[in-house]
Amino acid sequence: AAILLCTPAFALRFGARADVTVLASVRGSDCASEQESGCVLDVLGQATTRRVAQLAYQQAGLGAEDIDVAELHDQSVGDFMINSAALGFCREDEIDRFVQQGYRLKGQMNAVCPSGGLLGRGHAPGATGLAQLVELVWQLRDMADGRQIAGARTALQHSNALGRAVSVTLLQRT
Repeated sequence: AAILLCTPAFALRFGARADVTVLASVRGSDCASEQESGCVLDVLGQATTRRVAQLAYQQAGLGAEDIDVAELHDQSVGDFMINSAALGFCREDEIDRFVQQGYRLKGQMNAVCPSGGLLGRGHAPGATGLAQLVELVWQLRDMADGRQIAGARTALQHSNALGRAVSVTLLQRT
Protein backbone atom coordinates (compact mmCIF):
# COMPACT_ATOMS: atom_id res chain seq x y z
CA ALA A 1 0.00 0.00 0.00
CA ALA A 2 1.04 3.56 -0.52
CA ILE A 3 -0.22 7.02 0.24
CA LEU A 4 0.51 9.83 -2.17
CA LEU A 5 1.00 13.18 -0.49
CA CYS A 6 1.12 15.98 -3.03
CA THR A 7 -0.05 19.47 -3.83
CA PRO A 8 -3.48 19.92 -5.38
CA ALA A 9 -1.77 21.11 -8.57
CA PHE A 10 0.23 17.86 -8.81
CA ALA A 11 -2.90 15.79 -8.23
CA LEU A 12 -4.76 17.67 -10.94
CA ARG A 13 -1.87 17.35 -13.37
CA PHE A 14 -1.68 13.57 -12.99
CA GLY A 15 -5.36 12.81 -12.50
CA ALA A 16 -5.17 11.90 -8.80
CA ARG A 17 -7.96 12.80 -6.41
CA ALA A 18 -7.33 15.94 -4.39
CA ASP A 19 -10.38 15.83 -2.14
CA VAL A 20 -8.65 15.17 1.21
CA THR A 21 -6.20 17.62 2.77
CA VAL A 22 -3.70 17.18 5.62
CA LEU A 23 -4.46 20.05 7.98
CA ALA A 24 -1.78 19.16 10.53
CA SER A 25 0.69 16.41 11.27
CA VAL A 26 2.59 16.58 14.54
CA ARG A 27 5.00 14.13 16.10
CA GLY A 28 6.58 14.26 19.53
CA SER A 29 7.95 12.08 22.28
CA ASP A 30 7.68 11.96 26.02
CA CYS A 31 9.89 14.08 28.22
CA ALA A 32 11.46 13.44 31.60
CA SER A 33 8.83 15.45 33.48
CA GLU A 34 6.07 13.27 32.04
CA GLN A 35 7.92 10.08 32.96
CA GLU A 36 8.65 11.38 36.46
CA SER A 37 5.20 12.88 37.15
CA GLY A 38 4.15 10.03 39.41
CA CYS A 39 1.04 9.50 37.29
CA VAL A 40 0.90 6.02 35.78
CA LEU A 41 -1.28 7.26 32.90
CA ASP A 42 1.33 9.88 31.97
CA VAL A 43 4.01 7.19 31.94
CA LEU A 44 1.72 5.19 29.59
CA GLY A 45 1.64 8.12 27.15
CA GLN A 46 -1.37 10.17 28.21
CA ALA A 47 0.56 13.43 28.69
CA THR A 48 2.51 13.04 25.45
CA THR A 49 -0.63 12.30 23.46
CA ARG A 50 -2.41 15.27 25.02
CA ARG A 51 0.51 17.62 24.26
CA VAL A 52 0.97 16.43 20.65
CA ALA A 53 -2.81 16.53 19.99
CA GLN A 54 -3.04 20.10 21.29
CA LEU A 55 -0.25 21.16 18.93
CA ALA A 56 -2.04 19.51 16.00
CA TYR A 57 -5.38 21.09 16.96
CA GLN A 58 -3.69 24.52 17.18
CA GLN A 59 -1.94 24.05 13.84
CA ALA A 60 -5.26 23.16 12.16
CA GLY A 61 -7.35 25.72 14.02
CA LEU A 62 -9.60 22.94 15.32
CA GLY A 63 -10.51 21.23 18.57
CA ALA A 64 -11.56 17.73 19.57
CA GLU A 65 -15.19 18.81 19.17
CA ASP A 66 -14.58 19.26 15.41
CA ILE A 67 -13.56 15.64 14.79
CA ASP A 68 -16.11 13.44 13.02
CA VAL A 69 -14.14 10.19 12.89
CA ALA A 70 -10.89 8.98 14.46
CA GLU A 71 -8.51 6.06 14.33
CA LEU A 72 -6.40 5.93 17.46
CA HIS A 73 -3.70 3.71 18.89
CA ASP A 74 -5.71 1.04 20.69
CA GLN A 75 -3.47 -1.97 21.10
CA SER A 76 -5.43 -2.66 24.28
CA VAL A 77 -8.70 -1.54 25.83
CA GLY A 78 -6.66 0.48 28.33
CA ASP A 79 -4.83 2.31 25.54
CA PHE A 80 -8.16 3.02 23.84
CA MET A 81 -9.53 4.57 27.03
CA ILE A 82 -6.39 6.55 27.93
CA ASN A 83 -6.00 7.89 24.39
CA SER A 84 -9.68 8.80 23.97
CA ALA A 85 -9.43 11.09 26.99
CA ALA A 86 -5.98 12.45 26.05
CA LEU A 87 -7.25 13.38 22.57
CA GLY A 88 -10.13 15.30 24.16
CA PHE A 89 -13.00 13.03 23.11
CA CYS A 90 -14.12 12.71 26.74
CA ARG A 91 -13.01 13.79 30.17
CA GLU A 92 -10.92 11.36 32.24
CA ASP A 93 -13.75 10.92 34.73
CA GLU A 94 -16.16 10.11 31.85
CA ILE A 95 -14.12 7.41 30.09
CA ASP A 96 -16.40 4.59 31.23
CA ARG A 97 -19.51 6.44 30.01
CA PHE A 98 -17.80 7.28 26.69
CA VAL A 99 -17.12 3.58 26.10
CA GLN A 100 -20.54 2.40 27.30
CA GLN A 101 -22.32 4.90 25.02
CA GLY A 102 -20.52 3.66 21.92
CA TYR A 103 -17.64 6.18 21.67
CA ARG A 104 -19.63 8.88 19.98
CA LEU A 105 -18.21 11.89 18.20
CA LYS A 106 -20.75 14.55 17.25
CA GLY A 107 -23.50 12.08 18.18
CA GLN A 108 -22.31 9.36 15.78
CA MET A 109 -21.95 5.87 17.28
CA ASN A 110 -18.62 4.03 16.89
CA ALA A 111 -16.90 7.06 15.38
CA VAL A 112 -13.63 6.11 17.11
CA CYS A 113 -11.88 3.22 15.36
CA PRO A 114 -14.76 2.29 13.04
CA SER A 115 -12.31 -0.04 11.24
CA GLY A 116 -12.02 -2.21 14.33
CA GLY A 117 -8.81 -0.51 15.37
CA LEU A 118 -5.38 -2.03 15.74
CA LEU A 119 -6.74 -5.14 17.41
CA GLY A 120 -9.30 -5.61 14.66
CA ARG A 121 -6.67 -5.58 11.95
CA GLY A 122 -4.04 -7.62 13.73
CA HIS A 123 -1.83 -4.68 14.85
CA ALA A 124 1.07 -5.04 12.44
CA PRO A 125 3.57 -2.58 13.99
CA GLY A 126 4.81 -0.09 11.45
CA ALA A 127 1.91 -0.67 9.05
CA THR A 128 -0.93 0.33 11.34
CA GLY A 129 -0.40 4.09 10.95
CA LEU A 130 -0.70 3.72 7.19
CA ALA A 131 -3.81 1.55 7.58
CA GLN A 132 -5.36 4.17 9.86
CA LEU A 133 -4.78 6.92 7.30
CA VAL A 134 -6.23 4.80 4.49
CA GLU A 135 -9.33 4.09 6.60
CA LEU A 136 -9.79 7.78 7.34
CA VAL A 137 -9.45 8.77 3.68
CA TRP A 138 -12.09 6.14 2.85
CA GLN A 139 -14.31 7.60 5.57
CA LEU A 140 -13.87 11.14 4.23
CA ARG A 141 -14.62 9.96 0.69
CA ASP A 142 -17.72 7.98 1.78
CA MET A 143 -16.06 4.74 0.70
CA ALA A 144 -16.10 2.86 4.03
CA ASP A 145 -18.86 0.41 3.19
CA GLY A 146 -20.55 -1.12 6.21
CA ARG A 147 -18.79 1.11 8.72
CA GLN A 148 -19.24 4.56 7.18
CA ILE A 149 -19.61 7.48 9.59
CA ALA A 150 -22.30 9.57 7.90
CA GLY A 151 -21.18 13.03 6.81
CA ALA A 152 -17.59 12.60 8.03
CA ARG A 153 -15.64 15.70 7.03
CA THR A 154 -12.79 15.97 9.57
CA ALA A 155 -10.68 13.05 10.80
CA LEU A 156 -7.94 12.40 13.34
CA GLN A 157 -5.24 9.72 13.17
CA HIS A 158 -3.23 8.94 16.31
CA SER A 159 -0.44 6.46 16.75
CA ASN A 160 2.36 5.87 19.18
CA ALA A 161 5.42 3.71 19.21
CA LEU A 162 8.07 2.37 21.50
CA GLY A 163 9.60 5.12 23.61
CA ARG A 164 6.28 6.96 23.49
CA ALA A 165 6.81 8.60 20.12
CA VAL A 166 3.35 9.95 19.34
CA SER A 167 1.93 11.28 16.09
CA VAL A 168 -1.38 13.00 15.42
CA THR A 169 -2.56 13.84 11.92
CA LEU A 170 -5.69 15.81 11.08
CA LEU A 171 -7.36 15.33 7.71
CA GLN A 172 -10.29 17.09 6.11
CA ARG A 173 -12.47 16.54 3.09
CA THR A 174 -12.20 19.56 0.80
